[in-house]
Amino acid sequence: MAQATWVSLVGLPIFAINAIPNSKLPAFGLLDLIGMTIWATGFALEVIADRQKAKWVEAKKDKKHSEEFIHSGVWSSVSRFPNYTGESTLWIGNALIAAGGLFNSGAGGSYYGALPSLAMCAISPAFITFLLLKVFAHKLWFQIYLYPINAVIGLWCTA
Repeated sequence: MAQATWVSLVGLPIFAINAIPNSKLPAFGLLDLIGMTIWATGFALEVIADRQKAKWVEAKKDKKHSEEFIHSGVWSSVSRFPNYTGESTLWIGNALIAAGGLFNSGAGGSYYGALPSLAMCAISPAFITFLLLKVFAHKLWFQIYLYPINAVIGLWCTA
């Protein structure tokens, strides 16, 4: 049941945009470009974080360092949990792409009718961010106290 809820909430913007007939879909617009840029940024952050962590783990296996937690690269400069930050950012990009398509396609019939469609798009990144902040990262939150961080705003921080 929980997995079905997860898939349904996360996929909501994609399901909504796919429900619009091709003939009603608008041309590529500014919000699509912004959404794709945000998506690509999140994806790139996840890839970079995963590669840096893999190298760090390999170096730890080879006894090149004795750090308990990774404190370099995007793990110190972007976020304490850059892979989670990238995941959240990626879903914000998805939601923006879907929101632009829904709003510009006339879904809902009017400006006010489109607002529920746009709100529906916001559920996906909000749910993912909630899970990352309150469920997954919460288990690792103690790590933040082991490494000094100047400011934490959501999943993003400055070191």
